[in-house]
Amino acid sequence: MLKAVFIALALVSLSGCTFFSNLVYKIDIPQGNYIDEKQVKKLRVGMNKDQVLFVLGTPMVNNSFDTTSWSYIYRFKSGRNGSVIKRSLVVTFDEEENLAEVTGDYELHENFHIPVDEDIPEFEQAEPAPEAATPKVVAKPASLTGDNIWSVKVGEFANQQNVKRLQVQLEQAGYEVNLRPIDAEAGQTVSVYAAVAHSKEALQEQLEAIAELTKTQPIVALLPPA
Repeated sequence: MLKAVFIALALVSLSGCTFFSNLVYKIDIPQGNYIDEKQVKKLRVGMNKDQVLFVLGTPMVNNSFDTTSWSYIYRFKSGRNGSVIKRSLVVTFDEEENLAEVTGDYELHENFHIPVDEDIPEFEQAEPAPEAATPKVVAKPASLTGDNIWSVKVGEFANQQNVKRLQVQLEQAGYEVNLRPIDAEAGQTVSVYAAVAHSKEALQEQLEAIAELTKTQPIVALLPPA
């Protein structure tokens, strides 16, 4: 009888721990290079390294002993349910340091294997990036005013290039983007928010659309003050 009581108490204690752990807010953890499909579809055989850098940004993994390949790795762990999304991309250069091959979790453009110096109508080519160029992130203020403004929190990023690309992607899709903090210093983590509303329910449709667009696991959260 006493043993049964101890077992019951143990089960209650475990269930209580699970209940309280579910109440604790856990942040999303994005790591590495965030890259979307549109960026990858701009790649063409024969691009030089400056052009690839302009399209994809600085690689997450840079092997100083092997300059013929760059690895872009992205990992996103959801604070909501603990699920993990992993995506990788490897670009390989030939002896003349021109793009030769791309492998990984992304789909290439149908004209990828046509050399970049051959003109293709309606194909968006990347121009070489200015040397040592650093993208500047410009945030738009929320259009709503007052307390309890809700927004779709897409993720948190320490790489300014990733923030800029995600911001452009969302704005091109018609979403209003807010960054917190607005004036982030180099290396500081920036939270990206898209769309605003006065209630969580009003953002449910946009939550699903943004998740599909960005291939992330966003959440609906209160928009922090600017």
